[in-house]
Amino acid sequence: KMALYKAMFYCNNQGDRDPNYIKADSLRIELIAGGLSWAQQDYIMERMSPNEWREVSCLTVMEIYI
Repeated sequence: KMALYKAMFYCNNQGDRDPNYIKADSLRIELIAGGLSWAQQDYIMERMSPNEWREVSCLTVMEIYI
């Protein structure tokens, strides 16, 4: 499953500073495509704790999936 989650992560737009990060907006689009409600999206995005450049790390995203 780790390989699948990693592949899904890297299908998104990479962050500007580190290839192990994606833009938080890309993650939000994935959540919308997955059919999550606004409340569910907000809950997940709060747990992601985007950095000052509005990016989230691969490990943080995997913690949510697992």
